[in-house]
Amino acid sequence: MSTNYKPSANKLCLIIVFTVSTAIILLNSCRQKTQLEKDIDDGKQLAQTYCVSCHLLPDPALIDRRSWVKGVLPAMAQKLHLHTYSGMYYADRSSFITVADWQKIEAYYTNTSPVTLVIPKLAIAPLKDWAIFSAMRPKTDTTGPLAMTTYTGFNPTDHKFYSADAANNLYSWDSNLNPTLVRKMSSPVTGALFPQNPDKSNTGIFTCIGVLPPLNVANGKVIQMSLDGKTKDTLVIGDKLPRAVQTVAADFNKDGLMDYVVCGFGHDNGGLYLLQQQANHQFKKTTIRDIAGGEQLILGDFNHDGWPDVMCLFAQAQEGIWMFLNDHRGALLHQTC
Repeated sequence: MSTNYKPSANKLCLIIVFTVSTAIILLNSCRQKTQLEKDIDDGKQLAQTYCVSCHLLPDPALIDRRSWVKGVLPAMAQKLHLHTYSGMYYADRSSFITVADWQKIEAYYTNTSPVTLVIPKLAIAPLKDWAIFSAMRPKTDTTGPLAMTTYTGFNPTDHKFYSADAANNLYSWDSNLNPTLVRKMSSPVTGALFPQNPDKSNTGIFTCIGVLPPLNVANGKVIQMSLDGKTKDTLVIGDKLPRAVQTVAADFNKDGLMDYVVCGFGHDNGGLYLLQQQANHQFKKTTIRDIAGGEQLILGDFNHDGWPDVMCLFAQAQEGIWMFLNDHRGALLHQTC
């Protein structure tokens, strides 16, 4: 019996393929991740820990890489109380994160975000169809400043539209869209209420932001102002508000006197405030929620107990919709929606 075994050509090929495949698998299994790959993986996990403490986790693909590096990441580092000196980050006792962990978050967003964004084309072009409507355009002064509108609304008492702009102007508009300057305000108007007064007088409750740029300046106001042209009486309902944007009115404690809730959008600092009218017709300001970002209020009896409540949209800081229920004594206690 011969012991000289010679494999066929096909078997030899199979042995070679098997050997090479095994070698590739072993090499891949032995390959170690680079330090950058480790930092990216760690950064993703750290982002899920730190970033979601204030808002939903942002996907790196949402914006381009330059915007992450030059805009968003430095701003978020400030929110975590990291400091910079000569372009370098450092942490102190007030910091919420170490510099090493922050650099891993930077590595994740910097290396996984797109260099440029590709804007997809619409599958179907939008139709320009006014249906049963038509547009009326006011006569404009082409030599005047560009419009920077901060408010528009309708007054059911005098049946006029009102608008305001960033130059502190408050206008009324007649049915032919001819504007009349009502008054120069202390700051841009961002909200207005037009109460239906029993004596048919024409008044407005105006929310003035104080300062338009995102600054920690609290000089917003809520004022009541006559619009009948007979007087220029102004009542300050609330002041020293951080970038006030909207006000709603109700008798929250049912004492027969109108009260107000106002959003102070603010910047880093802001809040939601109750302006409660006292027996002497002065207003007491109390803080409902000491968080920036409140921008839209809805008034209603949400739990059907016969007492007015409010709901507020917070668009920064702790983003979300928050409900504040009346405690039957005029205080508003928050509930998460």
